[in-house]
Amino acid sequence: MKLFTQLQIQIGLAVAAIFVAASAFAQSNGPVFIPSAKVDLKKMTATLPFYQGQLPDGSKFVFIITDASSAAAAKKLGVATSPILGATSKLSSLRKAHLALAGISTFDHGSVDFTPEHIVVPGDAPNFFPPKQFQPGSVGSGDYNPLVQIDDGAGTILNAPIIATVKEPSEMQLADGSVDYTKVHDKVLSVDLENCTVTLQMTPGFTSGKNVVYLSFDANAALAAALEAATLTAADSQFLGSGADLNLYALTNGETGANNPQRQGFNSALSGDGSPLNILTLSPASSSYSPIWNVNVGSWTSAAISAGDRHRLSNATAVRAAASMGLITSPDGSVLGSAGIIVNCPVIQVLGN
Repeated sequence: MKLFTQLQIQIGLAVAAIFVAASAFAQSNGPVFIPSAKVDLKKMTATLPFYQGQLPDGSKFVFIITDASSAAAAKKLGVATSPILGATSKLSSLRKAHLALAGISTFDHGSVDFTPEHIVVPGDAPNFFPPKQFQPGSVGSGDYNPLVQIDDGAGTILNAPIIATVKEPSEMQLADGSVDYTKVHDKVLSVDLENCTVTLQMTPGFTSGKNVVYLSFDANAALAAALEAATLTAADSQFLGSGADLNLYALTNGETGANNPQRQGFNSALSGDGSPLNILTLSPASSSYSPIWNVNVGSWTSAAISAGDRHRLSNATAVRAAASMGLITSPDGSVLGSAGIIVNCPVIQVLGN
């Protein structure tokens, strides 16, 4: 059992689910971005089909598909449409593949090692962030990123992260039916071999003042990958400034306390309160959506905290306004901006009117 994944993240997300249930579930929910996903908002899970792939050397893996750059492919596959993923077509780490959903798809390169132990040891109270120790539970090869261009004649690019490195899907499970995390992504909660699906833990956050739930698959920085229970994927750095990345705002030192309506940030998450409640700059226009996020890490200044100005933020405009007033800066005290961190977090659903 992987240390942080199964202990603190599960407890924390259970608390986060209570927060979302109280604040948003009574309202009407927006459409599911990934039509093929079966969403359970009470358990904060999404269930998706899985597929088999292999490399030229014969090594095999399991992957899922969450987004497609062309509307036609998205409709066929039951995934989200993200036209701006097409901006990554010239990146050297982009994989190429022949898709065979009923069989085994063939990919030209890229693999993931799921054997590392996922470790996150929080700092001492009250400064739980940064953690004393951290290690991602999976690591991609230097030429791996989650995107792949398929030979469909349209140059469609898919977000198709590897979620297991196994010869056969049955190897994703241990003898008792639980997930084998030495072979499987830490966000996978269960595997249904009969229906060829996996159930993944969702993460709650905000966008435009509304609750949003999303999945986390990989990140280009070890700390981000460890905190997200995601794969460390160095090649994701190529997405920075590619035109396929959108801004995400994360706070280090918001208020803490699981029942505190103002709680937010990494310090709160590492204390066991729940999700850090990141803020996504998600546009409702499908032509602007991307699952690739450029993380802007902010910290409330000591002056803002002393003056009582620190509070929960739920939209990007509010974050930028606080930064313009000098209430929030980058952790080193410089102007708030990109931390050079990329995360692959496909949106599942925006909740509320």
